[in-house]
Parts: sequence; C-alpha cells; structure tokens
Amino acid sequence: MNARLLVFGGARFAPNNFHAYFNDVWALLLNGGLDWTRLTPTGTRPAIRQGSLAAFDSRRHRMLVFGGADSVQAFNDVWALSLDGAPAWVRLDTQGTPPLSNHSSATGMIYDPIRDRLVAIGIASNGSSSDTTVVWTLPLGSSPGAASRRSTGHPLLATTPRSCTTRGATA
Repeated sequence: MNARLLVFGGARFAPNNFHAYFNDVWALLLNGGLDWTRLTPTGTRPAIRQGSLAAFDSRRHRMLVFGGADSVQAFNDVWALSLDGAPAWVRLDTQGTPPLSNHSSATGMIYDPIRDRLVAIGIASNGSSSDTTVVWTLPLGSSPGAASRRSTGHPLLATTPRSCTTRGATA
C-alpha cells in the first residue's frame, strides 16, 4: 500500500520582508525510505499561496486544497489534485456562499466520506469577545455548493499543517 504525506504551497519568510510563496507539491512516502519527491502535476496550478487547508478525498483519490493567501490577496477557491495515474490539477466550480476569503478564518478541514463533503471549521470574528465558531460544508456530489452553520461558544482552534496523507493512491 502506498501511504504518503502530501504538502502543497507555503512560504519562505526573509528578514528583509521579501517573502517567497510557492504552489508546488511534495510527497513523502511513509512506508519507504522517507525521501521527499517533488510532484509535477499537469493542468493549471493554483496560484502561489501559504496558509491553505488540505484534505484527502478517499472516494476519488485526490487532494483537495482550499483558500490560503499571498502577500496581496486571500483566496477562497477549491482545487483538486488527482492522485490516480499522473497527478493533475483541476479547479472545482462551487456554488453558494463560500467561507470568508480571509485565510485565517478557516483553521481546519477534513473530508467526510459518509456524506461525501468537505468540512472546514473557523472563527467568525466581529472584533469583540463574542466571536463564534463557524462550520462550512462543501458537498462534492454532482453540483458542489457551500453551506455554513454557526455554533455558540468558541473552542480553541490550533493552526493545522497544510498537508494530507493518502493510502493506496499512486502518483
């Protein structure tokens, strides 16, 4: 079985405030020699960014990437990197109201295989102590659309690594 850790994008921060942003994909085999391999997917790549969220869609054997930002703008787009055969990028066309395009508003994301959807959690901030936790879902069936639900309270949310692990997919 081919288990690996995938990492997308990121940034290198320099003391002179010149930041380099990336949109490359790296894979680390978890049942091998622990060597990093740079993947070279076909298709139009997502824009360079850091702070995006990633999840593994086990039904379709692909990595899904949401959001992130560069030094100029924040993104609220969703991309799929197919992992069957040669890796290829495709931007997903979504419907509905997406999460805020502030890359720090969504702090974690998973793929829900039972309901075939992405689930992202974040903070809706109004600048006071009454911030609320927000959960966004993106159904991945025939017509993807976004929905959100606010919850009361405010659990502690940690920054998550922007990576995902795969099992049984090859690239």
